[in-house]
Amino acid sequence: MKVKISHPKIIEMLSKSLAGDESPFPRRSGPNLVNFFSEFGFKDKYGSGFPTRWRYAEEKMNELISKGKLEDILKKALSIDELVSFNEVGLGEVERLQLEIIQYINSNIFNLTDRFIVKINNDIKIVNKEEIKPLGEGFFAEVYPLIKEGKKYAVKKLKSEFWSDSEALHRFKREFELMGKYNSCKHTITVYEFNEKDHSFLMEYADNTLKEFINEQHHTMNLQWQEYVCEGIMLGLMEMHPETIHRDLSYNNVLMIKNEPKLADFGLGKDSTKNYSYNTITEKGVGTAHFTDPIQLNNIKDASIQTDIYSLGKIIDFIFNGSVVSSEHKYSSIVLRATNRDLSKRVP
Repeated sequence: MKVKISHPKIIEMLSKSLAGDESPFPRRSGPNLVNFFSEFGFKDKYGSGFPTRWRYAEEKMNELISKGKLEDILKKALSIDELVSFNEVGLGEVERLQLEIIQYINSNIFNLTDRFIVKINNDIKIVNKEEIKPLGEGFFAEVYPLIKEGKKYAVKKLKSEFWSDSEALHRFKREFELMGKYNSCKHTITVYEFNEKDHSFLMEYADNTLKEFINEQHHTMNLQWQEYVCEGIMLGLMEMHPETIHRDLSYNNVLMIKNEPKLADFGLGKDSTKNYSYNTITEKGVGTAHFTDPIQLNNIKDASIQTDIYSLGKIIDFIFNGSVVSSEHKYSSIVLRATNRDLSKRVP
């Protein structure tokens, strides 16, 4: 259950953060805090009997938040002028520090509320989380855009309802580790860092999914272009096999970056070189309809390289048809072999 942004605990945590006690904010002395809040019309003077720094901030923030001024407080606190007023913060470090503070507040304070801080064109906004549309969403996680140090990324976050689910936590961290194994590969999405606090990790930002790409481009794609996309997906799969089975190849889990296909979403991925303490008997997802081998849909434990080949065949068919409705094309015979019910006849 989310609490209101005016909840006493939220204001206490924000006050300690602003004072620099429990956050990346530089430490503000008593006189610093008096100067900060004087911008909002307070006429206090620092002297003997002055309350604890964060208690003073809490008193002022209570009053200002009740007047709907929280966004104004954060805009000032995160402004370039305010941050460089601290001797230890150089001009070149401001953007990095801004984003670090925003991430800290979102992950450690606003995660308890229905609000979120975003930086849009150098402006700081507090928005309702429902207003931030995810780039994509699965059963366990959502993907959001993020600007960090001037570069655009995607952030994949485990949904908060699964934070207390040990199996979901294990599976999500396992996905990051599996993807990280292929960071040097051209045809898999690169991941950068895992955040234990809000159960998220950074990834390359993609232009669109294969589904979106084909829907937009199919009418202009020639045979060579179609073959090029198929080849990239096959190369990505070859880079993974035989060490890793993807188990959820579909037109939503192949992403396009500057017309280059990259495999993503290893949430059902399995490292065939390791024995995990969590088996997949209770997997909530078993693949994507149409692209997943019926063998795997019946029992995900039966997933193998051959079931990945089935998904690859369906993806090739989609690329050449521009639809999940199959019709004859140059590589139809390969698709038939890849999706043959007899596993021994599938292309390895």
